[in-house]
Amino acid sequence: MQRKISIFEKQIQNMKKIIIAAMAFLMSAGISPCAPKQEITLLYWNIQNGMWADQGNNYDNFVEYVKSVNPDICVWCEAKTHYKTDSYEVLKPTDDLYLPAHWHEVAARYGHDYVYVGGERDFFPQVITSRFPIENKGRFVGDDDVIVTHGAGWAVIDVNGKKINVVTGHTWPMRFGFGVDRNDKEAAEASAAKNEGHLCRAKEVQWVCEHTILTDKHQNRHYWMMLGDMNSRSRLDAANYQYAPDSPVYWAQDYMNTKTPYIDAVHRFHNGEFRKSHANGHRIDYIYTNRKLYNTLEYIDIITEGYPENSRQAFPDKNGFYIPSDHYPIIARFKL
Repeated sequence: MQRKISIFEKQIQNMKKIIIAAMAFLMSAGISPCAPKQEITLLYWNIQNGMWADQGNNYDNFVEYVKSVNPDICVWCEAKTHYKTDSYEVLKPTDDLYLPAHWHEVAARYGHDYVYVGGERDFFPQVITSRFPIENKGRFVGDDDVIVTHGAGWAVIDVNGKKINVVTGHTWPMRFGFGVDRNDKEAAEASAAKNEGHLCRAKEVQWVCEHTILTDKHQNRHYWMMLGDMNSRSRLDAANYQYAPDSPVYWAQDYMNTKTPYIDAVHRFHNGEFRKSHANGHRIDYIYTNRKLYNTLEYIDIITEGYPENSRQAFPDKNGFYIPSDHYPIIARFKL
């Protein structure tokens, strides 16, 4: 005679089925339910003109600094050779530019095998290097309506089966609008008076978001970050500035903070305590993450001491030339 199965035994069987189904789902998504979490270090930096300051030194100081951080992923802004060594003479696009063509060689010196160059339309592209494979999802320069000034990129980094969407950008830096002749003082001033530079930046970040994270209907299930030199101030830092509440300097970051799923990681992690990212004392470099990625964040800060501490000793008379850069790096650690 067949034994009747008790209610308790049925519950155990159902629980087993649920556990098996859940494990099958995780494995189909490329996630091992038993895999230990891994600490991932990210180093972001606008290295000003392709790390011009260390160009004549074969990038030795730069490489040693990166090795000291021991990052798993690096994102570099202004990752292209721009000036002749020890000179402020601009190179031509037709010249034999060392970077980005030789980023594989530089990256290999600090332990990275994978290199990705984002959209490239001038001397200021972004580059990603990594210990992990990188897949291109899009290289952007804009369209007929919006110019993505220094290009942007969307790459997916496969960290042992856990995929991180990384969006890079570097927006228009001027007060006047893109395409206005900077040597035409009257036109530049008229454009700035109409806030055309701020409008350019706001349009750029919106365009990039609309072509990346906002295309993902299930972004809350995926890891996303957007980072770069956005050349704009955040209303979250307003207490540290003297701008009017309705100032257009906030337009670009207002969009990021109110129209996207992104979280300003530095601001949130430090409970609003201000960090500068540029020699001018302002914060214009940002790492944004969606909530899923932010929940894995263990550390993030902007580094202003040691090698990144900047000075203008090379050409004190040339505005903007700093050693090693006019920006400070941001280091973040995630546990995925």
